[in-house]
Amino acid sequence: LTHHAMRSLVSMEAIRGIERERLERVARMYSSNDLASKALGITARSFSRLCRKHGIETPYCRKRRH
Repeated sequence: LTHHAMRSLVSMEAIRGIERERLERVARMYSSNDLASKALGITARSFSRLCRKHGIETPYCRKRRH
């Protein structure tokens, strides 16, 4: 496997292991999607997608709302 393919596989495993409660907690704790996603070990895009899938407000959306 190429380096990129390996990173994709590792990222997919990380995404599958994230529970909804942990996602909610991290979304509340951090001030940006980038920081939240790094805390979870996933990309910011994956973090945003997971939050949208579970109906969780992201730090980015929270900032825009206030």
